[in-house]
Amino acid sequence: MQLRYIKIRNKNLKLHIDSFEPHAEAMVENKTWKKSGLKYKVLFYFERIEAMVADYLVFAAPGMEKYIREKYKTPVINYAVKPACIDLDAFSIKSVKNTDLVKKIWL
Repeated sequence: MQLRYIKIRNKNLKLHIDSFEPHAEAMVENKTWKKSGLKYKVLFYFERIEAMVADYLVFAAPGMEKYIREKYKTPVINYAVKPACIDLDAFSIKSVKNTDLVKKIWL
């Protein structure tokens, strides 16, 4: 981890991660993986590395910086929260231009 971090720094590259959303813990919570399993450990490890070396993180939900501080034991300095939302009116059946196509696909 340290070597990769040094390489990035020496090349003056910036790592910005958009929509950073760890999944290792969620996979354990929904009983897909076990916390003692290799899949969990590998994903959790790389999620932690991402959080540590990123110059800027963008979260889809507030409170992720607290999660990172607590779970990965690393400070989050540069971040923003970009809500994952949708304009329901823009995607309603009323705004469809070709209703025949919608009927063909969904019916």
